[in-house]
Amino acid sequence: LIGRYFARTSKSRLLVELPPASTRFHRVAEPRVCVLISSEARAVDEPPPRADWHYFRGEAGAAAFREQGFLDGDIVLLAPGAYSAPAWGLNRLSAPVGAAECSIELIGVGRPGSVCIVSNGHSRLQEQDRIDLCTTPTGLDATAKAAALLPSVALRILNLAFDGSSTIAVWGLGNRAYLEVEHCQLTGADRHAVDVACGVARIAHCTIKAAGESGISLGFRMDDSKASLMIISGVQSRPELNGTLALLEGDDEANAARCRVKLATGKAISLKRDSISWYKVPSSWPACHELEANEITGCGTSSARHA
Repeated sequence: LIGRYFARTSKSRLLVELPPASTRFHRVAEPRVCVLISSEARAVDEPPPRADWHYFRGEAGAAAFREQGFLDGDIVLLAPGAYSAPAWGLNRLSAPVGAAECSIELIGVGRPGSVCIVSNGHSRLQEQDRIDLCTTPTGLDATAKAAALLPSVALRILNLAFDGSSTIAVWGLGNRAYLEVEHCQLTGADRHAVDVACGVARIAHCTIKAAGESGISLGFRMDDSKASLMIISGVQSRPELNGTLALLEGDDEANAARCRVKLATGKAISLKRDSISWYKVPSSWPACHELEANEITGCGTSSARHA
């Protein structure tokens, strides 16, 4: 995949053909393709110009890309070089307000290890150093968060290296998130190199060397049963639960008008039946976290490879 789509074997000049779309979420018919070119990139490493692509070079390009933000279906290609997540606006990815779904692809277009997301020199992880996939739309106020049906958000990260204290995290109020990380190298994270607090993830063919704990933290899973996944709404006493997901455990034996559900935190609570409804995830998303052919080392684990 890397050799076929990203670099010629005889020359270092990059191909303009996009790699295939993820099999887990759609690619819009006419995606906006943004090409990021760091200040240190050599001219030979720049993708050949195309009139229908958008190019952002150096510090001025970083500021312009950070200002414009992301749209649903964006494909962001990064030429060889080092990129600061906050400087390039890569540290917060979320759906626009009002969007039903949003998918974004971040793809390194160099040889493995040649496209690197770097921290800002902090000895410990800073929030701005992370690439965050947030399930809460940017700009959604507190009142809207309590009642909103949060969008589906999906992020694909392919052929990137992460150095220093950088990491990838998924968080937010909702659980309709899918993270796909393939052919990446993650080194030196303060705790977890990949931290999935909600949603579901597929991590494949990655090399992960974490400074602490196990390298990967996987939170609430959808593996019990897609049919038992519910979305909570209309709870006035605990509005922070509205828009989030829970697993249906059964009837509340003490009250026939209520049922018991398990929250993402693992805590079981009782809710009125009209406060939950069946939740449908995209049929292409996996029902549980998938780890495939990763090599993981860290303080909390010996060297391990997932088959």
